[in-house]
Amino acid sequence: MDIIWIDHFSPLSFTNMLRMLGHSFNWMDFYQKSSFSLSDTIDSIIYPMPEGSDRKTIGRHCDQAKKLEGEFLKFVEDPNSKGTIYIAFGSLILLDMAPENFLKSIFDALEELDEYRIIFSYNGPPRKTKTHIFLTKWAPQKEILNHPTTRVYLTHGGLKSIKESICAKTPPIVMPFFAEQAHNAHFILDSGVGSILNKYKISKELVLNTFQEVLENPSYKKNMERLHAIYLDTIIPPLDEGRFYVEKPGFELAIYNRNMLIDMINVGQ
Repeated sequence: MDIIWIDHFSPLSFTNMLRMLGHSFNWMDFYQKSSFSLSDTIDSIIYPMPEGSDRKTIGRHCDQAKKLEGEFLKFVEDPNSKGTIYIAFGSLILLDMAPENFLKSIFDALEELDEYRIIFSYNGPPRKTKTHIFLTKWAPQKEILNHPTTRVYLTHGGLKSIKESICAKTPPIVMPFFAEQAHNAHFILDSGVGSILNKYKISKELVLNTFQEVLENPSYKKNMERLHAIYLDTIIPPLDEGRFYVEKPGFELAIYNRNMLIDMINVGQ
């Protein structure tokens, strides 16, 4: 049995598919010859979603988070803090290419939130900030989201980030950039667990007001706790069900599909 793993659906992942499967590879044949698809997407919790007999969603599961340690733990447990705000836009969003007005609007708003401790996973140009803002190239996202001081999460809205937000029961503010992120933002808005920002219409006042709304309105946290319970309420643990289908005899090809064509395992003969 051959296993092929692709980290992201991007030009690089397509190059990897060509390298491993040959230059005759194309996505249409890949799916037409598949016997079954396992998808790590969030299934029909909010929206009705038809599902064929050759596809199964197995995305409703949460990984155990480790304990937050080191400088991050010391920072968020500041006794003068009202809570932690976490900001991350994923590894594909390069903030050093962002317009200055975009960055200025965000940072000017964050400067006003000095009663909170803010961790920003930031890959943009150097910037001076007040001491309540912690800029870092990398942050232990899952551990920060699950820390009891964390109050809100500003994210690009990728599937993994949305799932980690639900698992941690941390209300998100979603600012979508591309791909399925706008769909995920509407999922968050319609479920009442968070809010959204439009990257094309951004200002200090809008960012600040959105943070204050989610931080101060307890309905977002309450709705997130309810969504978390629904999310994990399954008859069979999803990964156990996925394993059943993968090990089922007679399958010529199985696909593990995560984030609507992101992160795949192709199990062949």
